[in-house]
Amino acid sequence: MVATGRSLSLAIDRLKDVGVQETSIISVNYLASPQGLEFVQQRHPDCTYVIASIEEALTENGYMLPGIGDFGDRFFSAG
Repeated sequence: MVATGRSLSLAIDRLKDVGVQETSIISVNYLASPQGLEFVQQRHPDCTYVIASIEEALTENGYMLPGIGDFGDRFFSAG
């Protein structure tokens, strides 16, 4: 999922660091916030993004609305 877009942007940076061309990167996600998608697309415009659902918004805490909250925090009981 792409909430703020920062984790995805860092992952793309790491791929590029080892020589992967941005045009070869395809990111497949089940949820994205409009803000997160915009963030990552501005930094990596030549990647391909496949998103199953774009949510309405991102809260000030970084949770997608309506979304599922922060899945990682919930799954790993952090936070």
